[in-house]
Amino acid sequence: MKKTMILILSVFAAGCFHDGKTEKKSAADSVSGSGEIVATVNGEEIFESRISVYAPAAGTTDREFILDNVISGEVISQAARAAEMHLRPEIAEQLRIAEQTVLGRAYTEEFLAANETSEATISLRYEELKSELSGRSEYRTAHILVGDEELAKQLHSQISADGETFAALAEEHSQDPGSAAQGGELGWADSGALVPEYAAAMQQTEPGNLVPAPVQTQFGWHIIRVDEKREVAPPPLNDDLRRNIVRAVQAELFSAHLQELLDGADIVRN
Repeated sequence: MKKTMILILSVFAAGCFHDGKTEKKSAADSVSGSGEIVATVNGEEIFESRISVYAPAAGTTDREFILDNVISGEVISQAARAAEMHLRPEIAEQLRIAEQTVLGRAYTEEFLAANETSEATISLRYEELKSELSGRSEYRTAHILVGDEELAKQLHSQISADGETFAALAEEHSQDPGSAAQGGELGWADSGALVPEYAAAMQQTEPGNLVPAPVQTQFGWHIIRVDEKREVAPPPLNDDLRRNIVRAVQAELFSAHLQELLDGADIVRN
């Protein structure tokens, strides 16, 4: 019984409210469930469909355990309606929000199911992605970050071409702990992932060289070494990327549809 009550309370807390509009029946109860009747509580019929809806929250496939929780939940909600708790303004608003959430999710799912993303659209978006990446480069760099310009100039003058001094000075002086432990190495990044001043200096320097002078950014002064440059390769059109493309297309599609609904609604803000 203890496990049953914990589950009951967790489901109610998660917003699975049983909306009551009258003392006897809730709005949901005006529409019969589906499947066989599995229980009756004070004359209220519980259909198999309610078991199916409730099951994901139960965390078990034990049907009797699920049914016990559904029955307990019905008893609690009936007691709440009998006490007219559904008429309290704050609870009534919670019920409306719960109804909006359930209906909104169902409407969205049906809309997207009726407007599936075609293979042609996925291919087109992938080609657009490849076009965006075309001609873009990424760089492998290392840096030493310090807070003082004079120190930055001093360290810059000490660095040898073979990189050993750079790594040692980075470990000793850099205020970027993540890269300092790696001898200043930042790995591969394109310009969009870096602060503008750093990116501009990096792009203006040939690989295998130091940026001619320390560069100031919002983080301090950087001694930058540009190690390599390569063209950005488009990612393969694998399952993960396909899912991301479909999500993006669906989000855009539903956003446009929602705007149509808003434009057609009679909305008055007070």
